[in-house]
Amino acid sequence: MTPSADNARTPARFAFTDGRDAAACFITDADGRVLLVRTTMGMWMMPGGKFEPGEGPEQCAVRECTEEVGQAPQLGRLLGIHRVSSAYSPRVPRGRWRTVYFFAADLTLDQTAELTPQPEEVVEIAWLSIDDAATHMQAHHAALLRAIAHHAATGDPESYVTLENGRPTPDHPALRDRHPRAR
Repeated sequence: MTPSADNARTPARFAFTDGRDAAACFITDADGRVLLVRTTMGMWMMPGGKFEPGEGPEQCAVRECTEEVGQAPQLGRLLGIHRVSSAYSPRVPRGRWRTVYFFAADLTLDQTAELTPQPEEVVEIAWLSIDDAATHMQAHHAALLRAIAHHAATGDPESYVTLENGRPTPDHPALRDRHPRAR
């Protein structure tokens, strides 16, 4: 599936706003390991980044992954949406919100053999188990990864996880017991 110009998989209530939003790819291999990148700032995360002007979530996810690992993924379904306020993250402009979209994505075996960190943004690429990945990530990124991974493995393919400031929203009460920040 290629990114759609009309953002058909993105719910209208979370439509593109003004460039503060971001998107990321959740990519796993045949062994269930997740692809992570270590940025030039030293943070481990799923490949992704901020929208460019006029870009939607799908286009952003594919572009950012391609820029960071040198390969364009095949984008799948929307797995999660995380809304982040300036009170939760100092990286969000004061008094504003950022929406981060997480998509399932795939790489072919040939593509995985050709993964190359793009030195402008990424210094290392790794395939890690969810548990190992979580130990390398900041706590809030690890909690998001676990929620996204859980939903990818067990969730309804027609739904997605919604979180706000690191906590599951009422749309997905079943996640409250599994999400570390919700306890």
